[in-house]
Amino acid sequence: MIKNFPDISVYKAQTKNVKYANKIYKHFMAQANSLIRCNKEFELSYVTSILQVTYCAYAESLFLKIIHTPHGFKLDEIKNIKFEVAKNGITTGWKKCVDMALRKAKFRKSNHCHNVKKELNKLINTHLLNPSQIRNKLAHGQFVVALNKDNSVVNNDLTDSIERLDIVEIAKNYYALSLIAKMVEDIVESPEKAHITQYYSDLCKLEEELKSRSKWTLESKKVKLLKKAQNKKQ
Repeated sequence: MIKNFPDISVYKAQTKNVKYANKIYKHFMAQANSLIRCNKEFELSYVTSILQVTYCAYAESLFLKIIHTPHGFKLDEIKNIKFEVAKNGITTGWKKCVDMALRKAKFRKSNHCHNVKKELNKLINTHLLNPSQIRNKLAHGQFVVALNKDNSVVNNDLTDSIERLDIVEIAKNYYALSLIAKMVEDIVESPEKAHITQYYSDLCKLEEELKSRSKWTLESKKVKLLKKAQNKKQ
């Protein structure tokens, strides 16, 4: 008999990897908060870099978990998605996953598939495209100044992105991706049940939270944490 679906052991392994990545993220976020309270700017800068890399590692763990969801994609479909990642990067892989999952489902409303794909692609671009580009530079030791693909000239846009990197933005992306992943996994696992019943409530929840978090800044976080630290000393 020809095996059509992936071994469930891969999904189980990625479930463990996602949980572990989440623990690492929480550890370094707590460390970053502690550094703010101690007013250690340099240490905060390199922990911020570590958090960005951790966030992207979390994104990749989630992605592999989702595409290996039991009874979701067949082996040839997973191969197709992975080929897209190898050719165009992890962001395109997420979009390919969404596209293929939606195509496999049957929806009553003819415009549902188009609307969901458009909205999720926009969210993936916002919360994963730039972070993954920054992560690539950090992983190659370009912690302060980013170079172009050929490492022949300075990439000013990505250099500016690295300079503006902060834990508040990373936390916002982390929250967003966690909910985006749930929405995508619902499409893969249960497109005509869990997806239909949960998608719009999850989307509203995400939009409301992002609206609230849009007012948060690193400076306001520093003021709040430093004030708490001073109150404890009194």
